[in-house]
Amino acid sequence: MVVVFLAEGFEEVEALAPVDVMRRAGLTVKLAGVTGEEVAGSHGICVRTDMAAQDVDASALEAMVLPGGLPGTHNLEASPAVQSCMDRCVEQGKLVAAICAAPSILAHKGLLQGKNATAFPSFQKDLQEGGALLSDCYVVRDGQFRQDLYYRIKGGCLHIPPLRERTSDIPEILQEMTGGLELSKPLERQLLDYYWPGNIRELRSIAQCLEVFEQNQQMLDENMRREVLHSFFESLHPMDEAVMLQEEDKRILQAVDEMNRQSRSAGRYSLAGHPLLASCGMTESKIKLRLKRLEKNGYLYAGRTRQGVSLTEKGKSFLQAQETDN
Repeated sequence: MVVVFLAEGFEEVEALAPVDVMRRAGLTVKLAGVTGEEVAGSHGICVRTDMAAQDVDASALEAMVLPGGLPGTHNLEASPAVQSCMDRCVEQGKLVAAICAAPSILAHKGLLQGKNATAFPSFQKDLQEGGALLSDCYVVRDGQFRQDLYYRIKGGCLHIPPLRERTSDIPEILQEMTGGLELSKPLERQLLDYYWPGNIRELRSIAQCLEVFEQNQQMLDENMRREVLHSFFESLHPMDEAVMLQEEDKRILQAVDEMNRQSRSAGRYSLAGHPLLASCGMTESKIKLRLKRLEKNGYLYAGRTRQGVSLTEKGKSFLQAQETDN
């Protein structure tokens, strides 16, 4: 049996996503409430648990999971039942998994001494003080992990590129969405040149507009048709590359530039702790996605793992232009 412990203020995704994956794999997974039968997450979502933490039979545990979130992590650490189950799992060589801020609980117990570990950037100091060997990997395994469990939950990964990277598919997708609506060449050209910041949802919205327009052409006189078409085409102007970059992208470039100037490694973990990004709530996973996009578009250069990223000439020119505009 795998038990995921929940305490008031837990991070909902970090708790429920593992439960979902493991139950789909056929594992017996239970939710144990530390602070009551119903536990509220850090975003106000209440979850009804299967049992109270003090009722967990530690001898029956195959693994236990500690999600992060605040104040959930602190509440988990303060629970005698959680501490007792951890002791029993360690004693029996069972799996103890901790996410985001929760690895700090293991560090405070001395369980990470000399072991590879990772955590949310603001909790990495706790791990280092606990003798852990800090890693910049997303997931770190150092200790027991059942191979049969790994192969039961291991799945494939299907990457679907965003619409702007496969614009040649747009006419076919639109025909499917509209039941075979034929596009004029000028409209098709504008659709292919558009940046599609809203991805497939934006295309679906435009497909609905095209269908409505097609069905009601007879109700519109020539001037009205011209006006509707003009407003429609106007909304599909290709976006300037500087406009494509969102505010968060610009903040990342500024943070990378500052860290480069200070000869500091600008990786996703260190960037997550930078005031420019922390102040707008950017998570490490979101930073990772944006770093990849900025690198692909030529604004950043990724060095070796420990070197982090650096601004390219294009990235430097962009920031200089921004400073000039401001």
